[in-house]
Amino acid sequence: MHRLWQITEEMGITLTRTSGSVVTIDSRDYMTALYDAHGNCIMSGCGVIFHTSAFASAVKYLMKEESQNSGIEDGDIFILNDPYVAALHQSDVASFAPLFYQGTLVAWAATMTHKIDIGSMDPGGPSPNARNVYQEGIRFRGLKIVEKGKLRKDVFDFILNCVRDPGMVGMDLKAQMAASETARKRLSEFIDWFGIAEFETLCTQSIQYAENKFRSVLRELPDGVWSTIVYQEGDVVSDKIYQVCLVMTKEKERLTFDFTGTSEQAPCSINCTASGALSGVFGAVAPLLCYDMPWNQGILNLLEVKAPEGTILNARFPAPCSKATTGACFLAFDAALITISQMLSCSEKYREDATAQWSSSSPGISISGVNKDGKYLVSNIMENLCGGGGATSWKDGDDLAGKPWTPQNTLPNVETLEFQFPFLYLWRRMVSDSGGAGKFRGGVAGELGITLYDSPSGQISLYTVGMGYEPLQGYGICGGYPSHNLRLTKKRQTDIHEKIKQGSLPQELGDLEGILESLPAKCTAELRETDVLVQEWNGGGGYGDPIERQPEMVLEDVVNGLVSPACARQIYGVVLDKETVTLNQKATRAAREKTKRLRLSLASPVKAIQSVVTISGEQSSVIGLLGEYLELVNAGHKSSIRCRKCGSELCKAEDNFKEFAPMAEYPLTRACPRNSRTKRFVLREFYCPGCATMLDVEIALKGAPLLHSYRIYPKTSI
Repeated sequence: MHRLWQITEEMGITLTRTSGSVVTIDSRDYMTALYDAHGNCIMSGCGVIFHTSAFASAVKYLMKEESQNSGIEDGDIFILNDPYVAALHQSDVASFAPLFYQGTLVAWAATMTHKIDIGSMDPGGPSPNARNVYQEGIRFRGLKIVEKGKLRKDVFDFILNCVRDPGMVGMDLKAQMAASETARKRLSEFIDWFGIAEFETLCTQSIQYAENKFRSVLRELPDGVWSTIVYQEGDVVSDKIYQVCLVMTKEKERLTFDFTGTSEQAPCSINCTASGALSGVFGAVAPLLCYDMPWNQGILNLLEVKAPEGTILNARFPAPCSKATTGACFLAFDAALITISQMLSCSEKYREDATAQWSSSSPGISISGVNKDGKYLVSNIMENLCGGGGATSWKDGDDLAGKPWTPQNTLPNVETLEFQFPFLYLWRRMVSDSGGAGKFRGGVAGELGITLYDSPSGQISLYTVGMGYEPLQGYGICGGYPSHNLRLTKKRQTDIHEKIKQGSLPQELGDLEGILESLPAKCTAELRETDVLVQEWNGGGGYGDPIERQPEMVLEDVVNGLVSPACARQIYGVVLDKETVTLNQKATRAAREKTKRLRLSLASPVKAIQSVVTISGEQSSVIGLLGEYLELVNAGHKSSIRCRKCGSELCKAEDNFKEFAPMAEYPLTRACPRNSRTKRFVLREFYCPGCATMLDVEIALKGAPLLHSYRIYPKTSI
């Protein structure tokens, strides 16, 4: 199996060494994988793993359609990017090369690179102004671009004639051809050495090994049901709130993800098709539950995804979906990651693998205009992929960690970007208070500040289809706070170039004269010569009650600029001396006790608490966990939910503990002073009625019913 992994790795190396695109080379927005002769994934590489499941459907589609059409021959390469067949969106053009050995089809090599343009109505691919898929660029349903080892130049030229940067798109396509040839050569060498029978056996055993190993993990996890809702705002046409509802059920050796209740499809490009919903789920399952096994068909065999047709997770043709990967598909991933982590937090063995949500929203920006050489420019700003990692039960989330669904993602060099684009970076840095607060803090995110520099036309166009500007994303877990809101800000008619001529490089928008403008999540805008653009993305969610964080860790964060002194005091209850920036232990203890008293004085349960008594360990047996702070207990003939810290009972085992825990609703600024001041969303905090520990935090539309996040079915005492 390691040899197969090495082949996918070498395919990725080939892509990065032969492509000219900053998106492929620096941001690593690509994918490689191998499939058997029947279209089953035998080895997925570490690129954008969303595509692993989509590629499997694509190979099977090609085998059915092309065998009756132009045929499948040795040396052929097909390209496919139609989301209504098996792709995620048109920008992610996948190539599929049938691999033959001594005249017999034995495997398929698949690659994907994100094309910087695909001929959509808006430059760069993701199109905020598109209202149907026809406006989102050319679609290939299995176009043969290489035939029997020879490039079909008419097809190649046709594609380049349809895009805004034919040079860069052409290099990406040829890089995929080179990676396919790498796979063909290396697999042939492999079979020469081991034999065709051994290779076919390996394909079967690799899938079976992953499935068996995944089954063993699932058997050790509790059966139950976990739920969440994630949101995004606006569809260009209106400010409607879209929600993705997920109920995940784990029963024995199978996981079912049911997205019933998800919003109807949108009129803009935030939708995805059914392949996108499955891809989002796989993107969460693989790194959280299957990190020590090959990512292949064996994992997919144990998953079931239900995405109702006509919703943003399974849009009807011809709904637009050019922003699927960082729109609805991303929300499917977010929801799956949350419910999987909730499940893991209910397992004594696997609780350390539970994670708060990683940097969620991906406010990618497409740009177009004229570069320094006077040539047409179209590309993407991709730094937003390096958000903060989610915190766990034992450590802080990693700062600027990236995304779990693209393990090899990297942050492009500023110098590379300035060389290619007419930009000057004023700053690119980590953002204080961007990691969700908790006993363990979420990883912080970043921001960039740019202005035009050496731009022949004096302006470029910006296109963005983001989310997370109004609702909070990057959810915390087990009482941890979510990350902060995203922001895209422009300051117009500034004195930036005068400052630069004077030898000053401003480090804040406040250092500049000008007119401040907050850009919406989904928009088309212009960046002119005297403008400064600031993009801020989000971090990871926190784990556990923030006032349980070690004061010394908060102090260290303040010293390192990761947490502000104000948030240290208001959220963590840590009191620092303003002059010496040292810890006042006595005042900190008093502040935290005051916080606990305030919590219970300002909160009330939705339903009357059935009993608030402390039961000793001798009187009961623990039969299950509900996250960090709660447990299911059996006491005589009664099963109930109680606090693991103080023993206070909340409700019967089958009840929703949130209905009986003291609850308070706050504006989103409760989690971070810079958050959205929206009136449509609230932050709900749930406390233990005995010790005032914050048990859970919920982001919800105002007036929405409480989520029943945890329902487990324990078998025996633990």
